[in-house]
Amino acid sequence: MKRIIAVAALVCLLVLSLCLTNPAWGKQEEPKVVLILIDRLSFQDIERASCPNITGLWNRGSAGLMNTRTLGAKDTDDACVTIGAGRMARSGPNELLGFDADEGYRFHQRRAGDLYQGLTGYNPGKHEVLLLNLPEIIAVNQEDSAKTVPGALGESLKQAGLKTCVLGNGDLPGVYRRNGVAVAMDALGLVDFGEVGEKCHVLSGRAPGTWETDYTFLWDRFRYYWDKSDFIVVELSDLTRLEAGEAALPDAFLRERQRLLHEIDFFVGEVSRQVNPLRDLLILVSPSPSQLDKDSKVTLTPLIVYGPGFEKGIIYSATTRRDYLAANLDIAPTILKFLGVKSSYLMEGREIETHAFIGENKLGEVAALFKETAFVNQLRAPLVKGYVGAEIVVLLLMLFVLFFTKQDKYARWVEFLVFALACVPLVLLVAPFIPVRNPVGFVGLTVVLLLAAVGTIFRAAGSSVLNRFLTIALLTVLLLDIDVITGCQLIKSSVLGYDPSSGARYYGIGNEYMGVLIGTTIIAATIAYQKWRNRFWLVGTGAFFALQVFILAAPNLGANAGGTIAALAAFALTVILMSGLRLRARTVLGIGLLVVCLVVLMAALDMQRPPELQSHIGRAANMIISGGWTEAYGIITRKLAMNIKLIRYTIWSRVFLVSLATLAVLLYRPHGVIKSIGEEYPYVLRGLVGVVTGAFVALVFNDSGIVAAATTTIFAASPLSCLTLTYMKGGARK
Repeated sequence: MKRIIAVAALVCLLVLSLCLTNPAWGKQEEPKVVLILIDRLSFQDIERASCPNITGLWNRGSAGLMNTRTLGAKDTDDACVTIGAGRMARSGPNELLGFDADEGYRFHQRRAGDLYQGLTGYNPGKHEVLLLNLPEIIAVNQEDSAKTVPGALGESLKQAGLKTCVLGNGDLPGVYRRNGVAVAMDALGLVDFGEVGEKCHVLSGRAPGTWETDYTFLWDRFRYYWDKSDFIVVELSDLTRLEAGEAALPDAFLRERQRLLHEIDFFVGEVSRQVNPLRDLLILVSPSPSQLDKDSKVTLTPLIVYGPGFEKGIIYSATTRRDYLAANLDIAPTILKFLGVKSSYLMEGREIETHAFIGENKLGEVAALFKETAFVNQLRAPLVKGYVGAEIVVLLLMLFVLFFTKQDKYARWVEFLVFALACVPLVLLVAPFIPVRNPVGFVGLTVVLLLAAVGTIFRAAGSSVLNRFLTIALLTVLLLDIDVITGCQLIKSSVLGYDPSSGARYYGIGNEYMGVLIGTTIIAATIAYQKWRNRFWLVGTGAFFALQVFILAAPNLGANAGGTIAALAAFALTVILMSGLRLRARTVLGIGLLVVCLVVLMAALDMQRPPELQSHIGRAANMIISGGWTEAYGIITRKLAMNIKLIRYTIWSRVFLVSLATLAVLLYRPHGVIKSIGEEYPYVLRGLVGVVTGAFVALVFNDSGIVAAATTTIFAASPLSCLTLTYMKGGARK
């Protein structure tokens, strides 16, 4: 009995000593969230192990990378407004003018609290921090969406009776940078507690004329506001100040960066010891990427979540549907869920989850994702521009050979090049298997692979143009179908896929390969029907088309809404043309009605799924239902603006125009050729009509429709060009 009493006393003594060591742990408090904004922190900083406290949180918590996309530039002020709104947003043309209420504005001529009341009509009351240019921020965001509410996170916390606090700034001499205010503020631009004024920084002793964070003052204020606040935002922007400062020699710059990282890391360590990992949530976010990462073509930044439910794992978000990757939109929903707050505001993000990490080196796996993304992004521009430029040159060369030279002498070589254009998407899809990670070597092996693929198909298919295109079309469709069904691993790693840094799409089939899939599906089906036409092949074609529509439309496979509309319209028209039915107005109306019914069905089915599993279609439908016609109008205008921008600036517009011009020329010249081809291969020609129709529908119903339209028309211009060249040589043999 005495032994039991002694053991019990010893346990009590240990618990008491633990509570005395960290007083915050001994109190029965409500959970708190601390969000530390370490702007311009690079994943490479963590990988180099120059931040032991941050690295420790990386290993103990859930970690990964964060997309930093906003409606504006990928800069800190836009990113912080986006984080605070929980949906895509932007700041105004000026810096975020956050101030302590009692702070003087512009050389102390007027108290910030009084100026705020004059600008907004609201009395800041006892709030200690405020955003002066809130009206400007609201105005620029309402231009994009009436449902975007800057400060939705802070407003939701205020409505739940929780208190907010913001500390720190990123000021430069003569420039206010109070970005953390946009994360903590409510819808009126007010924060309960905090310090963001001149006391937060001191004159740097290492770099004359510049400032850096006063970590002693910030730590003192953090402990002072700890008991008062439920949500604390700390802005640490010394790395941003360093990048914005005077140019320095590389070695000196790196030494100063290491010194600042050491200061930041020490502060993070102090905060991590203050929070209770069994009760509180600590989130480390880098709102915008470092210049080093931008130079590496990657704008993903490190993200660490540490606390209950986020132990020794990897982050996952329904926004991205990818391990190790979340979006800045997901920060606000994650904080609200942790604090048990239901927001009345429409947020695009989803709560961050943690997945168990099965392995030995979490840092190494994220490094692999980071480096693979950087490598693909470095290759994307030269390879895509090279492909687009080659297509334009080859199509123009084909027209030159067709009209101004002796076709028999050069036609076979030009035909080889034109056919190679149709093989490029398949080669770029399998290129990730190339083990070389040197850009020059990778490009060289990709070209070798392309030449080998074209040569093999030429040899296997003989002199038949139809057999060549049937082979490449079927192979492309088959591989794309398998890849989409198995998670799009090849598409994600292809230069014709989508970039997780851009955030335009994270899963499913992107617009580049969506256009390829539509074009190759129609070409494969119509060539097969041309060669073996009968009633059963027509039924099989319908089933083949239905399978492709399902792959594009299925929510669990990514649901490309614009691609579904384009595919259904193109496939339906192709089937009608193949069956010999006359195309009448009511037929076109019927196709349109079929498309509308399918899209509504897709949205209805997707909306029945849990929010974390919904695709873009389900989320858009929910936003329209919640926001009404104004939300629908906002979505349409954003997508239209994106399409117009891409049409004006992207190189894909030139491909689309050159392909259409080539098709237009071949319809009339050489005289009588298109008629002869139509008589010999009527179903193939009807298939080309379906391909062009799909391209135009994709152009209209996708926010980057010009890309899909360009990749689709490749499979109209290439077959018709090769058939014309072969006909001029003496006929396209079956």
